[in-house]
Amino acid sequence: MNNEKFSAIMGLIVPEVIRLITENYPYDEVTASREFYRSQVYASLEQEETKLWHFSPLTLYKTLTARWKRQIPSTI
Repeated sequence: MNNEKFSAIMGLIVPEVIRLITENYPYDEVTASREFYRSQVYASLEQEETKLWHFSPLTLYKTLTARWKRQIPSTI
């Protein structure tokens, strides 16, 4: 996939994941964005070759929050 298409897909996925975070956690949009962009899920998502962009925003959100639940809250 070329870079332009990949960027377009990321532009659709990322806001939806952030929306799900703000709906289910006491985070505003800035905090939710920061936490998502710092996550291993996002790091993997931004690597096109992992193909995580095939997953729905809901699946990515569930993967993210499952990882958070296994970590100490201050390291989320």
